[in-house]
Amino acid sequence: MPAALLDRPQTLDDATEAARIEVVQPLALDPDTVSPVLASMARAWHGALETADRAALLGPIVPRLTGTKASAAVEERRAVMAADFAIRCFLPHWLHRAGLTATAARFGQMPELATLAEVAAARPALEAAAAEANAAWIAARTRTKPDVPAAAWDRVREDVRNAVRFLILASAEATIRISIEDAEWAATAHFLWEAAAACFWASAWDGVRTGSADGTIARVAAVMLPMRAGLNRQSMALLARMAAFGTVPRPAFHDIADFPALQALTQHWPAMRADLDELSAPLMDVDRVGKPHSAVVAEVGSRIAAGETFGWVKGWGGEGGGPNLDWVQYGLILGDQAIPFAKAPRTLGLLSGLRGLKVAAFARLAPGTLLPAHTHPEIAAEGLLQAHITLQAPPATASCLLNVAGEIRQHAEGCAIVFDGSLPHWALNASSADRVILYLEFHRAAFERSHTSTEG
Repeated sequence: MPAALLDRPQTLDDATEAARIEVVQPLALDPDTVSPVLASMARAWHGALETADRAALLGPIVPRLTGTKASAAVEERRAVMAADFAIRCFLPHWLHRAGLTATAARFGQMPELATLAEVAAARPALEAAAAEANAAWIAARTRTKPDVPAAAWDRVREDVRNAVRFLILASAEATIRISIEDAEWAATAHFLWEAAAACFWASAWDGVRTGSADGTIARVAAVMLPMRAGLNRQSMALLARMAAFGTVPRPAFHDIADFPALQALTQHWPAMRADLDELSAPLMDVDRVGKPHSAVVAEVGSRIAAGETFGWVKGWGGEGGGPNLDWVQYGLILGDQAIPFAKAPRTLGLLSGLRGLKVAAFARLAPGTLLPAHTHPEIAAEGLLQAHITLQAPPATASCLLNVAGEIRQHAEGCAIVFDGSLPHWALNASSADRVILYLEFHRAAFERSHTSTEG
C-alpha cells in the first residue's frame, strides 16, 4: 500500500481510493552496473517513502549505486545485511511497542546474522514472535468499544498489515529472495511481517480504541509516524552501508600522466584551437535528448543527405528537460571512426593516431550556463573514462568549473581534466565568454597501455 495512505486523515473508503490513485514512477537503475540486491531495496523504498523523504533520504544514495554490481558472494552478504536489520532492529521496535519487551530484547540481543543459514535458522523464533504478537493484537482488540463492527477492524488491520509490509519489509523480502530459495524465504519472511504487523496494530490500539473504524488510519498514523521516521533514516543508512560493502571507491579525477597518449594530445591544443577558430558551422535542428550517440549521428547523416550543412547539435538539460541551446556539440569521432562530415583537419589528424576512443567532440558551454548534476552509468559498465581538454576559456578564475562527486576542478586553456563520469557531476560557466573543450570518452585500459604518437 502506498505511503500516501498515512499522509492525512482518511476514512477507510478514502484509503482504498488512495491506494488506487497513488502512482510513483519506477526508479530506473541499470542492471548491468547496479547490484541487484541494492536495486531491489532501492526500488522498494522509492515506492514506499513519501515524496519529501524520497528526495531527502534516498535521493543522495541512488547515484552511489552505479558500479556496485559485484560477485555472488558480495550480493549474498548484502542480502543478509538487509535481513539482519529487519530481524534484529526493525522487529524489536514493534515488539517493544506492543508490550512484548522480553521478546523484543531476545531479538535485539541476537548476535549479528552473517550468513543465509543463520537467517533461515531464525524462522522458529520469528514464528513464535508472530504468534505472541497476534495474541497481543487479539487481547488489545477485546478492549475496544463493543459497538465497533469486527469486520471493520479486520479491514483496518489488513490495511495496516499491507502498509507495514510495503513500507518496511518489502525491501528485505526483495533482497533476500535473490539469494534464498523462494519457498524457504517465503516462510521466513511470512513470520517476519506477520509479527511486525500484529505488533504494530497491538501497539497502536490504545491510541485508537476510543474511536470508530471511520478515520482510524489517521489515528494510527499519529502513533506510527515518529517511529517510522526513525526507521526510515536507519534503513537508508543501511542501504548506504550495503552499497559501500565489497566495493572499491572510484576516484573522481585521474592524473593525466597516467595516460601518455592523452598527455601528448593535450600538448597540441593550439592546433585544435586553430580548428575551432576556423570553424564556421550552423546549429542544426538536432538534439541529444534521450538518444545514444549513434542515433544522433544517424539523424545528422540523414539531414546531410537531404542537403543540410553539418554543424553543432543541441545538448540535453534544457528547460523542462528539453534540448539545450546553451550546451552544444560538434561531433568528430564515434567508435574510433571519424565522422565524415566533420571539418577539423588538425584535430582529426591528431585523433586518428589513437585507438580506444568511443566519442570525441568539440563541446561549447555558453556564458552563465549550469549543466545540472548527472551521471553516465555506462562509463563504469564499459570501462571508460572521460576527458576535457580546454581549448577556449576565460583567464583562470573560479568561473569555469567541473564538480565530480564533490571535488572541483577549474577549466583553463591548454589543460586536461580526466574524470569518472559514472559519478555525479556538474559543470558551470559563470564567465561572460564561451567555454569550449575537446570532449573525449575513452577506454581506460587501451589508453593506460597506449603510447601512440600524436605527431600527425
